[in-house]
Amino acid sequence: MAELKHKDKGDAGYDFFASHFDNNKTYSCVKATLDQDRYKGFDAILINAETQKVIANIDVKNTQDAFFLIIDPLK
Repeated sequence: MAELKHKDKGDAGYDFFASHFDNNKTYSCVKATLDQDRYKGFDAILINAETQKVIANIDVKNTQDAFFLIIDPLK
């Protein structure tokens, strides 16, 4: 696993996460709006590049550990 190079607050964690999708032809990562971040609690949106369908809303954490939690409020 790659070590996080950013230790700053703010967008550094998002920038590091999004950089993994720079050359990905299957998925793209889009930064969430300020309202989505503040009121819905996610920082990024993972999108299928071909269909433009939202795959997941991502809350990026700037940490050395990996955490996975899937919450679907519609189910």
